[in-house]
Amino acid sequence: MKKNLLKQLGILLALMLTIMLTITPMSAEAKGKGKVTYYCASCLTKRQAVAWEGGEFGYLKKISFKKNKVITWGALKKCKGKKYQDNGTLLKSKKRTFKLAKTVKIRCGAGGTDRLEKVSKKFAQSFINEHSGFLCVIKVKGGKITEITLYP
Repeated sequence: MKKNLLKQLGILLALMLTIMLTITPMSAEAKGKGKVTYYCASCLTKRQAVAWEGGEFGYLKKISFKKNKVITWGALKKCKGKKYQDNGTLLKSKKRTFKLAKTVKIRCGAGGTDRLEKVSKKFAQSFINEHSGFLCVIKVKGGKITEITLYP
């Protein structure tokens, strides 16, 4: 009786292992990664934005950081790849709200150098308010902003 019971337990254990090994990879692949989308625009003053009639990039009249959100006003260029000059569609000018990821990187070009420095939201907001004519690239992954880059 013991041998028969051990044999049945061994068969049941082998069956459970084969089922678990075949199901686990499928459920992991079904989750997948979030798609990465890039939005880019030139940040302009209100007067410059009124005179703007298109171009290689979109334009932003205003960018605002509110808690865990970024609010933009203007037309953005939406691209699927990092080469945002080559591909993409120009979106209609309107107010857009994006959520910030917990580990968002905000980088800003240091005047005249090619190096980008990581900055705080507060510094980025003051930089945006004081300057105009710079390029803003927003990286969105899984519906949340993971990176904001400000090129002077």
